[in-house]
Amino acid sequence: GAPFWVIAVFRNNFQTVPGIFAIFGLFVAPFGSYLWYADKSNTTWPARLLGEEVMAVLIQLSILGRLLSAIVESYICYDHFSFVVALDSHDTKQFETEVQ
Repeated sequence: GAPFWVIAVFRNNFQTVPGIFAIFGLFVAPFGSYLWYADKSNTTWPARLLGEEVMAVLIQLSILGRLLSAIVESYICYDHFSFVVALDSHDTKQFETEVQ
């Protein structure tokens, strides 16, 4: 089965703390990175509304959430790739047996 951290993210349709954190990072990190690098002078409306310190914390949390979602995505890709290779290996062995 999948590792506990993958299950924790997907449990209850992402309605757990790790799931919400991963989805928050997935959607907010690109926008947060733009705000972080595009405007350091507090002139964007989120920075004026929340303040520089709060924005910095939210952006850093979103980057950590994005890292969590990237790790989960990497595991899913690895698991699927392993399945395809195992399936291909099985089909190749079956084909070799039929040919002989």
